[in-house]
Amino acid sequence: MTIEAKVVHDADVIDKLGLLGVIKHTWKLANQGVTTEEISKVLKGHLNKRKSTIYTETGKMLAEKLSKGSEQFFNLLENKLNWNI
Repeated sequence: MTIEAKVVHDADVIDKLGLLGVIKHTWKLANQGVTTEEISKVLKGHLNKRKSTIYTETGKMLAEKLSKGSEQFFNLLENKLNWNI
């Protein structure tokens, strides 16, 4: 794989790890009838899997920064779901 292909791949993954990527994936799952609890689990697994496929060091650094924000989001979501039970 060329460096150009690696950079494009990493950019695509980073896009999916960002806020808009999470929103798009959430919307897609919700329209498929997936419950809120399942969406959280599916998204966490999907994002972690995608993050593990990054090739470049810069991509890994950016993905790590984005992951911290998404971890906070998922923690807040799970806490809110637990409050409603």
